[in-house]
Amino acid sequence: MKKIIFTIALTLITTNTVSANNDNGPTWDFIELGYIQANVDDTDFKPTGFTTIASALVSENIYVTASYYSISDSATVFGTQVETDIKESTIGLGYQFGISDMTDFSIGIKYLNGEVCANSQGFGSNCLDDNGFGLNVGFRTMISDKVEASIAANYVDISDDSDTSLDFGIAYIFSQDFSAKFSFTTSDDVNTIGLGVRFEF
Repeated sequence: MKKIIFTIALTLITTNTVSANNDNGPTWDFIELGYIQANVDDTDFKPTGFTTIASALVSENIYVTASYYSISDSATVFGTQVETDIKESTIGLGYQFGISDMTDFSIGIKYLNGEVCANSQGFGSNCLDDNGFGLNVGFRTMISDKVEASIAANYVDISDDSDTSLDFGIAYIFSQDFSAKFSFTTSDDVNTIGLGVRFEF
């Protein structure tokens, strides 16, 4: 169970973001709110919750990013119902540049802190927390004036466990300041889907 829980955490923390505006290329200044669900292979454990992500350029090519998510689900372990809460926060730094008028390439690093708490009747609550880091490289491209697509490869190391994943995203632009997105992240044991809205500045 511990490995499953941290695999979920590793996968979620690599979930990339997509954003778009009405300029030629993607924007890197935004705040996002979203809903996420993780699906663990060969189990009924499917935690859901919310996420918030922020990004801002601090120079022409360098950006800072921060994120937080909280998800939970219950599962039966040895005949006992166990409620599991998973929380993660990150802060990171990245470098991006345009490889064409419509496409950006980026590379980033994140520091992360994660907490997992299990609660059950008769056994009380038990929490684990640890720190780690993540690396990612990816592309974001405007495929039309209203649609942006992204792909990223991610690596995360936390609590002596590591994981790699691929992230795919697509965003639809309603206005210069507002867009909606869908994301899908896949790793060895966990697939994650996300729906969100983005406010750009």
